[in-house]
Amino acid sequence: MGTIGGYLGGLVIMPLITLVFIGAGFLSPFKVILILVELILAPLIASRILMWLRVARYLEPVKAPS
Repeated sequence: MGTIGGYLGGLVIMPLITLVFIGAGFLSPFKVILILVELILAPLIASRILMWLRVARYLEPVKAPS
């Protein structure tokens, strides 16, 4: 739960930090939303591909204990 909370918290904090350091004129809201979607979908799709290819069983020994 902590990992999920930290990941989702980072997705919320990232645009705020960007606005503080770069400024609002540099970013378009559409680009920020697109980046956030990519940050969520890319790892999800990659994990599904690894599970489909049955590579996940080789990763189990090196994964952190849950």
